[in-house]
Amino acid sequence: MNSVENISQVLQVLVVILAFAALFGRETAFRVITFRSLLAAATTLVVVVLGQTLVKRESQDRSGSTMDLAQVEFCMRLYSAIKSLSGTFDDMPGSAEVTGKFGDEADRIKEQARKAMTLAAGKDSSSFMLCLKKAVLLGEVGGKGSLVEVKDLVHRLKIAKVDKPELATLGSDFIDKLYLKRSLSKSEVETYSQFVEGKIPAGWFRDVTRVELYRVAGMKAEADKALNRYNQAASSFVQKILFTLLTALVCGLVGVIVLIVQLFLIPRNISQGPALEEIKAPLNYGFEKVFAVFIFWLALECIVSPLIVKIAAPLKLLGMNSNTIALITMVIYLMNNLPSLLLVWLLCLRGTGIKFVDAVKLKFKTPRRGWFGLVLAGVLTWCACLPLVLVGSALAKSYLNSNGSSNPILAVVMDAARNGDAFTALLFVIALGVLPALCEETLFRGFLYTSLRTKLSAFLSMIISAAVFAGIHLDQGAFIQLFVLGFVFAFVFERTRSLIPSMVAHCMWNSGTFFVISSIFGS
Repeated sequence: MNSVENISQVLQVLVVILAFAALFGRETAFRVITFRSLLAAATTLVVVVLGQTLVKRESQDRSGSTMDLAQVEFCMRLYSAIKSLSGTFDDMPGSAEVTGKFGDEADRIKEQARKAMTLAAGKDSSSFMLCLKKAVLLGEVGGKGSLVEVKDLVHRLKIAKVDKPELATLGSDFIDKLYLKRSLSKSEVETYSQFVEGKIPAGWFRDVTRVELYRVAGMKAEADKALNRYNQAASSFVQKILFTLLTALVCGLVGVIVLIVQLFLIPRNISQGPALEEIKAPLNYGFEKVFAVFIFWLALECIVSPLIVKIAAPLKLLGMNSNTIALITMVIYLMNNLPSLLLVWLLCLRGTGIKFVDAVKLKFKTPRRGWFGLVLAGVLTWCACLPLVLVGSALAKSYLNSNGSSNPILAVVMDAARNGDAFTALLFVIALGVLPALCEETLFRGFLYTSLRTKLSAFLSMIISAAVFAGIHLDQGAFIQLFVLGFVFAFVFERTRSLIPSMVAHCMWNSGTFFVISSIFGS
């Protein structure tokens, strides 16, 4: 790995030197040679760094462990709700059979939680919090070999690497007394209560350890109060799930209707003749320049990203709140993605007299639609994406053994959803919804797709632009879903001849992901 990093650093230096030479060279022939040398060096750098990144993601799938933990919490909230609900049928005829079915379903869900926790722990075995949560889960669900595993986890917690060594000892002793010794003095409750409230993230794990803490300490009144809070959280969770499913069902049905209308009731003659002029790029930029925009942008990310990581690392020690994290997410996103739009102007539009917004088709009015019609087209496109992505996800899971997205931002979103407020939600909508919609739609649809349309058919342009869009996200588990989104966004762009609908749909999709996570797992 060190040799790969050394090669990467040499290539970074070479790219910077060639970039300055190409930018400030005076002789035309010299600048052409330098530009192509820069393109070759940048391409090599991107290939080396992306290969290295994929290997690291595969071996250090922290976001994957976050989503596995989310599945654990989902299952255990559902398990709690089912166990609570099964008691309501005790006085009804045939209650034994109904209760038995509920019990079987609860056991199946409990087993799913165990499997998800095993997956999460395997992806980040050195994590203190993962060891703690696994011990809590095993202590709660029991089963063959659970106590032996908890004993092992108690030992691992004691030697876990944490910022404060006393935290490891405290966590180890807490699990030992809570689930192995089942003994806790009332004088220790205050200390362990502060540990539970301050160190365990909001959610099922905190709620259940709070109940067990007071129960083991023999504090019945406090235990009953905590149990009531626990049951209320389970009931609220089921209500949120039902509301989310109902909303998705309604929007999905609207999406199906939109798809039927688009595929079978509206003529399929995509832009031709004068209409094609409205959708294709104003100039034939050429393959070399289009390729250079993407390669130079990715090469710049390869150079800048390690610097951002080094700058951001000390900030983690400051204990930032969710609002600060959202603002930092915005800054990092803009630093990584704005250069791509600058490169479009620098390599393809500078000196042509063509306005940037005109080149990328950022129009709030077209011959057939005003701004409201364009926004409505975006909303309907978002609805159409729901059934299509659902089908894409099912196919990816069935035939590609995909386990879903491994995007590192998911871990940030999960944390914000648990600890944030309404203002946090607004900041994350801007960071994850508005900014990506503006930048990515401008680049992939406004620039890449229009460039492809100068030479290729609409269908082929949609396929290529969607594949590039999905590939550049470097999210293997969500490639199919991203491809579907990219294809649909290109389709509506072709239909409306404006970026506004795809921007609206993109923003709604990303923001919707945050709101679903917030509604289910939020405090």
